[in-house]
Amino acid sequence: MPAVRWRAALERIRLLHHQGRAEVAGHEAREAQALLERFASALPEPLAQTFRQSEAMRCASALPASVATAE
Repeated sequence: MPAVRWRAALERIRLLHHQGRAEVAGHEAREAQALLERFASALPEPLAQTFRQSEAMRCASALPASVATAE
């Protein structure tokens, strides 16, 4: 999943959340987080560890919680 797709997916989730579509946003946030985690798992460990600390992973990890609190 290229970085452009991650960013687009995260922005789509934020947009859905702001439109009041929390259920759809939550579903997509969990899906994006799972995709990013699968990608990280396929990397050699030093890279996977760095990737898990990236902005994309931090955002994806934070979104399900922020969407859940808005419901």
